[in-house]
Amino acid sequence: MSFLFPGKTKCPICGEPIEKSSDATRLPYVDLNKFPELGPFFRCFIHRKCWPNWNKAKVYAQAAYELVVKASPEDFQPKICFACEQVIIFWVKALNSYRLEDFDLLVTVEIPAAICTSTIDFLYSVSVQRNNFEKQAIMGSQLWSAKAMDSKIEIEIIEGKRVLSRFRVSKQRLSLWLYGLDKVIFSQKESQIRD
Repeated sequence: MSFLFPGKTKCPICGEPIEKSSDATRLPYVDLNKFPELGPFFRCFIHRKCWPNWNKAKVYAQAAYELVVKASPEDFQPKICFACEQVIIFWVKALNSYRLEDFDLLVTVEIPAAICTSTIDFLYSVSVQRNNFEKQAIMGSQLWSAKAMDSKIEIEIIEGKRVLSRFRVSKQRLSLWLYGLDKVIFSQKESQIRD
């Protein structure tokens, strides 16, 4: 198991120290029996900026996605509500929240059920913006901000003074997230009506 020590932990992709925890992400689990070549990187912290250009990123993302999707329900406590193109949305009953995991971007976003609709509204409003914008919204105890960065949108999630997550996502990818979240929320509302 690796730990992140800002300024000391080195990214195994570039070999440089990771200065801030908000610049890092942790590689997810993969089946090392099927992908032994990924062993040296298993559960390591890496720079977010190194991931998109890493020559093993696509293989790692697919391996992590397959491990989760192919797990039996008995092996997996969170319930998979949506899975498509290396994006999985889980229902985590113990936390009363959804967990969106994008294995292609190495992004995990926790979305409490109480703010799921407002989160979808915020992400939708960001996805339809033209160039050069900045938006912010309070989501429960968190501040979400979004701004145009090159051809992507940078989203930052802050709680108190701590940056929980900062990542870049394309509008096309964001559309997939919205599709999945809409589908999950709609099916949940339908099942409540039937019950």
